[in-house]
Amino acid sequence: MHLDMMNLLCLCAMLSSLSCLADCKMNCRDECCMNNLPAKMRDLRIAHSKFRKHYQKHDDLFETTLLDDSLRNMIKTPYGCHVMNDMLTFYLKDVLPKALTKVNNELKSSVETVGSILHDFHVTFTKCKKHFPCSKRMVSVKEIKEQYENMKETGVYKAMHELNLFFFYIEEYLQNKNSN
Repeated sequence: MHLDMMNLLCLCAMLSSLSCLADCKMNCRDECCMNNLPAKMRDLRIAHSKFRKHYQKHDDLFETTLLDDSLRNMIKTPYGCHVMNDMLTFYLKDVLPKALTKVNNELKSSVETVGSILHDFHVTFTKCKKHFPCSKRMVSVKEIKEQYENMKETGVYKAMHELNLFFFYIEEYLQNKNSN
């Protein structure tokens, strides 16, 4: 009898979670679905792990960082949406196209996967104003872009090496928006 009660409780829990999954999918019919963002972050990290060592090995600017706490702090401000937009644009237009020329065909698909997911984030952040409202623009990532350009050819290795930090900043931004 005790075993039957446990089976019944497990079945109820399983049905409840399936019901939640169905509800989540139903609630995600619009283009501003936030339920899939954690899975996209996981996919970003998996793709990045496949090529991270390649860029890390070529990053010889040990004393220089592109992505530091000032960027992290800017993302936490009411202007964080602009910072996130600027950083996504920076990686999509400046870093990733150059990074694709610095990697072999075996790793190229992983870099392209990161680019595709970051592009999806960019579209989501731009279209979904109710989840990612923007205040007036007050800050920019101009300094990061200038530093990247001053690094010449080694800038792409630095930016790709530090890409994982940007993933953490995206997660913090998403968590901050979800808690508000």
